Amino acid sequence: MNLKQIDNIIDKHKVVKENKYGVFGVNLGVDLLQALRKYANKKNVSMAIIIKTLLTNYLKEKGEYDAK
Repeated sequence: MNLKQIDNIIDKHKVVKENKYGVFGVNLGVDLLQALRKYANKKNVSMAIIIKTLLTNYLKEKGEYDAK
């Protein structure tokens, strides 16, 4: 999956506060967290949506995830 396809998926999501399934806290470091926060604000999506989209597509490409 290329970056444009990932951006298109991310753009479909808007910030929605939902109580769904959380996993864990990830220490991204200051620089990565700031970059992620800035990008999420620019796209008006949650940071979780970006991370979930990237992880989902990575696992799909590796053949480790079958979306329902």
